[in-house]
Amino acid sequence: MTTPPGNGGNPWDDEDRSGDRPEDRPETNRGAGPSGPTPSPDAGGQGYPSYPSYPSTPHPEDNPSYGGYGAGGAGGQGYQGYQGYQGYQGYQGYGGAAGQPGQGTGKVTVTDAVGWAFRAVFANWPIWILGTLVLLVLTFAVSALIEFTLGGPQSGVYLIAQLLFAVASGLVTVLIYTGALREIDEPKVGLGAFVRDVNLWPSFIVLILVQIFTFVVMMVIALPLIGPAFLGSPMELQTEEAALAFAGRALAFAGLTMLVAVLLSPLTAFLAWYAVDRRAGVGGAIGTGLRDALRNYGKLLLFFLVSFILIGLAAIMTFGLAMLVLGPAMLLIQAHLYRQMSGGRLPAPAVR
Repeated sequence: MTTPPGNGGNPWDDEDRSGDRPEDRPETNRGAGPSGPTPSPDAGGQGYPSYPSYPSTPHPEDNPSYGGYGAGGAGGQGYQGYQGYQGYQGYQGYGGAAGQPGQGTGKVTVTDAVGWAFRAVFANWPIWILGTLVLLVLTFAVSALIEFTLGGPQSGVYLIAQLLFAVASGLVTVLIYTGALREIDEPKVGLGAFVRDVNLWPSFIVLILVQIFTFVVMMVIALPLIGPAFLGSPMELQTEEAALAFAGRALAFAGLTMLVAVLLSPLTAFLAWYAVDRRAGVGGAIGTGLRDALRNYGKLLLFFLVSFILIGLAAIMTFGLAMLVLGPAMLLIQAHLYRQMSGGRLPAPAVR
């Protein structure tokens, strides 16, 4: 049945009833608010209600605090920010703003590592400078004890003692690496940081594999070039010319092996850090470490070449005393470079 137009009909049909709509009628009181609609008479005595005006508050989803992401947020928590990289042992990446930790990008910046390392050494000098002195004294004392009391290389006890000393040195190296990484993560480390939550044996295995690999590569490269020069009869060294020639060959052999070691350093120096930092197991540390090192090989090689020359000169000029600072600084530089190339957590720019 069709509803006829006029009084009582549907006000929203296709006819032009703009004058009948409440919002189109100027006489309608749009500010009636909660007091209720105001009837407006028309033909037949019926009226259309006047609706209250739309509230001025925005929709909830338009509010900056909707869902807890604004300053007020649900429960007043506010937006906490994107946490970024989730590293191992709870490391979290940040934007690197002043006073907040940064995050490595996979590429190394040597100047950043050098600057931070020297500041850290002097800021925590009882650990790094005095600790280096104590470690050097203990190492020298144990080595001298083995050399002068156990009968030399001909003694089986001597060989066993040297093997145990090498194992102990590797384990201590893992502890030192652990403390260096904690220096990055904490404002200032104590002795407890070196022995807390240590990934000891996997890191030690990586260190041993790196040493074996380096030795084999150096021998494979150096011995075919220099080795035959050492295979002469001892009687051939009786003349001064022969002795000088032998000394020259020995220096050439030492120089070549040192060059090979420097060329390998960018590839081997950082592998154990991945295991110490619990980023990977033995195989993963080697694979990931080689991949990251190859990506930064040029910069790392230049760093090792320059640092080798400068440290050698400084040690000679200061009779070895410079190593009390340069030794721990080199350790912390490598820790920082490792975190850069692996995309790990970096120190806060303004913490020191």
